Amino acid sequence: MDSPGNPNIHTIVKAQIVFLLSTLTEENFDRNQLEIRSLSEQHGLETYLHFIRRLIVQTNSRIPTNGANASFDASTALTFRLLVQEIQRLARDPFLADRFRDGVDKGEGDAFRNFDLTRFVDRVGLRPLERLILASSIVAAQTKKELASQAVNLIHADFENAFIGLVQHPSFDLSLNQVAKLMTNLLCDVAPDGPVLDCSQRQGLIAATQAKYGAEMISPILQRLLPTMRSVVLLLHDDDADTDSAPYSFPPDVSLLQALVQFGQEVTGDVEVIRAILARFSVDESKPPTDEQVSEIFTSLARLAADGGMICDAGALVRVYSNLNQELNWANVVLAFDRPDRQSVDTATLKLLVAILVNCPSNAEKHAVTGFWQPWSNQLYQLRLLDALLSLPADTFSFVNLPVRNIVTVDDVSSASSTVKALAANVQGHSWNSIELFEVLIRAADSDSAEVRSSVREMLEKAVKISAELVHLGLLQVPNVPWNAIRTEYSQRLLSMFLAGHPNHQLVFMRIWQFDPDYLTTAFREFYEESPLNITRILDVAQDLKVCDSGGRYDNELIGGPQILDTLLETRPFTFALDVAALASRREYLNLDKWLADHVSAHGADFLHSVITFLDMKMENEKQTRISDPVQDATTMTLNPQTITIFLRILRNRYFSFSRGATFVTYIALPSSNLLHESDIDYCLEIRNSCLQIHPRLMNLMPGADAEPGSQGHHILSRDRGRSRCDLQANVRRTYHDRRRHWPVATTQNFDQPARP
Repeated sequence: MDSPGNPNIHTIVKAQIVFLLSTLTEENFDRNQLEIRSLSEQHGLETYLHFIRRLIVQTNSRIPTNGANASFDASTALTFRLLVQEIQRLARDPFLADRFRDGVDKGEGDAFRNFDLTRFVDRVGLRPLERLILASSIVAAQTKKELASQAVNLIHADFENAFIGLVQHPSFDLSLNQVAKLMTNLLCDVAPDGPVLDCSQRQGLIAATQAKYGAEMISPILQRLLPTMRSVVLLLHDDDADTDSAPYSFPPDVSLLQALVQFGQEVTGDVEVIRAILARFSVDESKPPTDEQVSEIFTSLARLAADGGMICDAGALVRVYSNLNQELNWANVVLAFDRPDRQSVDTATLKLLVAILVNCPSNAEKHAVTGFWQPWSNQLYQLRLLDALLSLPADTFSFVNLPVRNIVTVDDVSSASSTVKALAANVQGHSWNSIELFEVLIRAADSDSAEVRSSVREMLEKAVKISAELVHLGLLQVPNVPWNAIRTEYSQRLLSMFLAGHPNHQLVFMRIWQFDPDYLTTAFREFYEESPLNITRILDVAQDLKVCDSGGRYDNELIGGPQILDTLLETRPFTFALDVAALASRREYLNLDKWLADHVSAHGADFLHSVITFLDMKMENEKQTRISDPVQDATTMTLNPQTITIFLRILRNRYFSFSRGATFVTYIALPSSNLLHESDIDYCLEIRNSCLQIHPRLMNLMPGADAEPGSQGHHILSRDRGRSRCDLQANVRRTYHDRRRHWPVATTQNFDQPARP
């Protein structure tokens, strides 16, 4: 609107407007109204203000206070109608509303000196949103104190209904520019008593405009608006509240915190809004936030949340801070929760922690989650926070989504069977899949506090129910932390469970074999010592852990070392390895002849002694099992005749020669028998005889036969399989009682001495 500089023209135009008002009729109403507006647009703002003031003055003294239809002349009624239409036009545009403000505030005379804003808007019948627009224009500028006070009261009275009308049932629509102007007016801080809107009203304003126009459209408005505001600080208490008795206190410089809090979760969920607020307090790329500033803000937010106060969107704040300073120490932010007065975990604190953890950049040098892995003074509260986080649904929070060292991943078992891969895939997404978690628990298990140790046990029990395999593997993988009673107890308990046949044992043993093979072989050996019958389970596990290459061949290199069966066959004592070898041979996993020969060559007399002892143990067990009455269960795996034959053959072929007489089989020690301890020679023959007594068909009793006793065991096996247990028991008894005096006796004679007849 231009403002011509010629005062004479201005005076003429004003007179022209007065004339048009005075000559209003029903017939010329619309024409005169358009002409007055045209004159105002052409000749400046003052011309229009003169028009508005004239309307107000002419109607003010003649219209009843209650706005009821009264007896007045037609000219006054038409002037009032023109006033209503014009005020409605101004009240529907925040830019045009400034004309009403200037017209009333700078008007002269009693009508403006004692202007009653509330009475006026009631008289012209403005709706809540229209009233709000007019009042917001008044509070956005320096106006008379009385007029500004009336405008503030009008805003508070009509605020809720005005924005309900804006969102739900608008009588008119505002453009984005008009909304920006309205928000600027309402969020300004020109009023001497502080900002016009309180916390909830500011949030309501932004929420209503976002609901109407979309957050993406309102965000740029806030970005432009917030940095220019001289003060966005509101007291967090009512004016009449006793702030000294508030449940919390803040450091001296809390304006940024209060500014963030007053806009609430929904508004501050927009990172650009957060940026704008921070910029208002000179926090930006040129002056990034420091560790101290960030820790102070989140410490205050934590205290406020714990005491039930309203906070901002912590996640958006974390993202903005991280973007402004990528070297922030986020671990310190989590450590700020380590407060001696905290015992229980409230929902608000938990939500704040989750927001910090999930929004902290994954590549941060000091990620927020690392604050949990450090020692806390309030160790019990640390455990309770971790327990609460672990109890959250996976789609809300999971430690596995943070930069932690995983206990199990599919990549760890990429060369394993499809079964093991599926098991790994099933557990790798669990929140417990973190070595650091178990490190914290193991350290806490050494606490002098019984309550802390009890909390550790409770957490481990929960974890076992969720994924026993992660608990076992996690306890084993914690490095550089001494073993304590709780760690040992749960490790042994879970090991026993998996050895007994847990459905997921393949994954557990595969991973243990990868990172601590010595532990696994020791576990198998101790499991065998508990009961030699466990050898079948041990061999089952060993075969489960065989890794195939793409061609279906077993490949030692795929898991970074030898197959577990190879390792078990080298385990000491030899008795364990011999039992593994015997069963592996029976299942056709191993060439027992070659394995025995290789070990004799490598270990000599000690290995031969172990072979003899092994056969002695097996024959004694089998003898007791067969002749006992009532029948006793076997305490060790029984050797089949083929396997016994192989053991006897390795002794015969390499270390003895024999000759057969009519009654005696004479063994002569070969020169190479120096590999056999002197004391073991007779022991060897004694055990050989015992084998033949338990399995008599191993020996050819016919005089003059060329075959050495025991060499026909393969054929005898098929006959023995058809014999009943009673037949075998009777046979053994006959062997020991009826036929013992007629049994051929195997003797030895030194190679250098003549053989005795």
